[in-house]
Amino acid sequence: MKSLMQPCTHPPEAKKRACQVIWSGLGSPLFWEQVADRRLQHGRMWYRSFQHELIMSVKIRLKRIGTKNTPAYRIVVADSRSPRDGKFIEEIGSYQPLRKSDNFVIKVDRAEYWVSKGAQPSQTVASFLKKAKKAAPAI
Repeated sequence: MKSLMQPCTHPPEAKKRACQVIWSGLGSPLFWEQVADRRLQHGRMWYRSFQHELIMSVKIRLKRIGTKNTPAYRIVVADSRSPRDGKFIEEIGSYQPLRKSDNFVIKVDRAEYWVSKGAQPSQTVASFLKKAKKAAPAI
């Protein structure tokens, strides 16, 4: 991730609090300058924390645990920066794609909890959640 540093154009008293605009490929330097302006208006000292809020999102995704030619996955809640098979926050289900029917199990209540906290499910997990929510009232 490349970092582009640009000098801050704020008045001298604000330069003590926010001296450079940091751009990490998430937007243009002008965008980060506007973010810095908003953060300074609200009295927050360091707007780099805003950048971390954007980067450090929690994802609900698949973690591969199967062997060669026999895929199996766990549905996990993980930091978006951690590797696919790396550390995770919580395991909430499993998926076995070689089974014909009933090939996934998911704790819908825990998934809804994490989604309410801002976790973003992958496309596959979102489809599992949709199917599980449809099947839940029928039981």
